[in-house]
Formats: sequence, C-alpha cells, structure tokens
Amino acid sequence: MTSVERTAYRVFPRLMTTRELYVFYSPTQDQRRRQPATRKAAVADLIAAIHHAWQAQQRGHRRR
Repeated sequence: MTSVERTAYRVFPRLMTTRELYVFYSPTQDQRRRQPATRKAAVADLIAAIHHAWQAQQRGHRRR
C-alpha cells in the first residue's frame, strides 16, 4: 500500500503540536452554534429512515 507521503493528498507534517491540532481542526464558533440543530436533524433523519425500513420490512412479511 502506498504511504501517505507518496499520494496526491495534502502533505501532513510528521508531528503536529497540540496548538496546531487545536487551531486547524477545532470547529469554529459558527460551527459550534449550528451543531446542536444539525445533530438533532441528523438524529431525526436516522429515526425516519429506520422507521421507513421497518415499515417496508413489515409490508414484505405480510405479502408472503
């Protein structure tokens, strides 16, 4: 398998300081503000998908 250093992806330094990790990979204030609503929407979508799949499965069992 090709190593990360030999691919076309962004070049990462071998070692990153804690500060660099915090600065580059922490969510912004705007992202933190939107996150709860986004998480609630994602959970609601997941529940709806599971419910839909369950209903489809129940319909399939009734046809047999």
